[in-house]
Amino acid sequence: MSKCPVFEIFEHLEKTTSRNEMVELLVNFYKGLDASQAQIYTYLLKGRVVPLFVDKEFNFSEKSALKVLDNISKMHNLNIDVFKFRSKLGDAGLVAKKLIEIKGNDKSNFSVKEVYEKLWELVEIEGTSSVKAKSDVFSELILKSCPTDAKFLTRIISGKLRLGCSDKTILDAYSFSLVGDKSVRDELNNAFGVVSDLGFVCNIVFSNIDLEKKLKKLNNIVPVPGIPIFPRLVERVASFENAVERFPDGGVLQPKFDGLRCQIHKGVKYSDMYEKSIWMKFLNEKKSEIGLFEGGSVDNGVKLFSRNLNDITDMFPELVEAAQETKSESFILDGEVIGWDEKKGRFIPFQETMSRKRKYGISERVKSVPVKYFAFDLLYLDDESFLDVDTKKRLEKVSKILPKKVGVLNLSDSDFFESDAVHIEKLFNEYVDAGLEGIILKKFEGEYLPGVRNFDWVKIKKSIGSKVVDTIDAVVLGYYYGSGKKTSFGMGSLLVGIYNSKDDVFESVGRVGTGFTDSDWKTIAKRLKPLEVKRKDESVRSKLDADVWLQPEVVLTVEADEISKSSVHLAGKSELGFGLSLRFPRLISFDRDKLAQDVTSTSELISMWQMGLGQKENPQV
Repeated sequence: MSKCPVFEIFEHLEKTTSRNEMVELLVNFYKGLDASQAQIYTYLLKGRVVPLFVDKEFNFSEKSALKVLDNISKMHNLNIDVFKFRSKLGDAGLVAKKLIEIKGNDKSNFSVKEVYEKLWELVEIEGTSSVKAKSDVFSELILKSCPTDAKFLTRIISGKLRLGCSDKTILDAYSFSLVGDKSVRDELNNAFGVVSDLGFVCNIVFSNIDLEKKLKKLNNIVPVPGIPIFPRLVERVASFENAVERFPDGGVLQPKFDGLRCQIHKGVKYSDMYEKSIWMKFLNEKKSEIGLFEGGSVDNGVKLFSRNLNDITDMFPELVEAAQETKSESFILDGEVIGWDEKKGRFIPFQETMSRKRKYGISERVKSVPVKYFAFDLLYLDDESFLDVDTKKRLEKVSKILPKKVGVLNLSDSDFFESDAVHIEKLFNEYVDAGLEGIILKKFEGEYLPGVRNFDWVKIKKSIGSKVVDTIDAVVLGYYYGSGKKTSFGMGSLLVGIYNSKDDVFESVGRVGTGFTDSDWKTIAKRLKPLEVKRKDESVRSKLDADVWLQPEVVLTVEADEISKSSVHLAGKSELGFGLSLRFPRLISFDRDKLAQDVTSTSELISMWQMGLGQKENPQV
């Protein structure tokens, strides 16, 4: 029997809004754990049992959880109207806590390892009677729980865990655990960027070896086909002249596609890299047949991953086939999937391309929405990492392994440019006329830095002539009910924010209510409803109160007339002393394939504003 709640640390984290305090809580907590326990808690902090790239989900709705809680109430004569309590409390987790309090459980009858094993039992359940079987496992866990554990187990299993404990916070805790400060964050960031797995890094940090060996292990992590790498990100510039200033010695110019960021991994096979990871022993034993993953054949040795680290292999069979036909035994390519209209000979809009990202009806979509892949970088080739190789050399190498003819799998154009604004603008116009978004400029020198955004890579997009130099990617923070016919959709406008990477928070930047069709609102309402939370997330800064708050997860793209000073919105306020907002923002596309932390940053927005883009002295909402 557990002496204290398994999820007591979650209770403390939930009550903490300061990132520094969260780090301190985690550091002290990790001290009392062995390496396997630390791994388990790391995954549970993210509401999972595995890293993102392993397709193991609970697939158990809050509605199903409430039915289980209702059955427990009736079975034990607790006389609780579970569904009424849910409406009142706004959270099934709080309902579970109340239920177990009334039942009188004051201790949990399991350890964290036993909880983890039960959660694995739940995610492995599939088939026609899976809801009933999952309900039985969930019921068993709840009946063995104390109130605190019941609350967080319910939230985890129903996908409603909202602790505000980001990857950055956990990596900070690792650094403090190792050396007492943040001085080894670069090593941790790079290791995490390559393996995309906090638990894997955790195992090294809390292993029983000395510090020197731990740092050596972190520094020696290399790419493995089948393990997605966090994509490198780009900054933005406001003009061609500004680009010249950033690249005085010239560089590489590539077209900017408006498609689905995608890594192609060839040569996927079993590796012992994850042998010590806590989740590996729960996967099926057929390692020689299925590589690193359980489920989904990799007999062809090819895997595809989105920028969110999701496995999208089955969605693009033509890319798998094209990768197989290349001569190289193994590689990892970074590129973009974009839809192609064969009849008109042009690229299709992003939203149409995204219709390919589905699990069913793939063969029909292959015919109706054909795609092309454009590789613009090489991360790995034939058992050799290229992450530390200069950009120019990486591009020279990738040009030798891809087919020369135009087809499904293509090499992106790469022009070596000199510091000449006229030449850059000429190429920019050519790509925009071809239906692309603009251009990406990269320095000749410099390695591929997973997950890093800096001015070694910059973008210029086709809205360069407008007051807002570029469209803005923002995360949806909440919504308002609206009036008139919009009331039938349940929402009339969205509160959106951008990301302050320094403070690891999202800051409100505007309300978006135009650019939507009636059909859009129905789709958006369906997408956002599961993300509703009772109160504003700890990672959100907003002076405004939304009618309904959301877990910051869904990304959209908007354009606006200008960037204005704001007395209401808080984007940039800690840096400037006043906030910035988007004036008359309009929806361009919804539910972009990006992590919330990959949206436009506060520093980017401030730079755009400082460049004179729509500065206004009068505060705007």
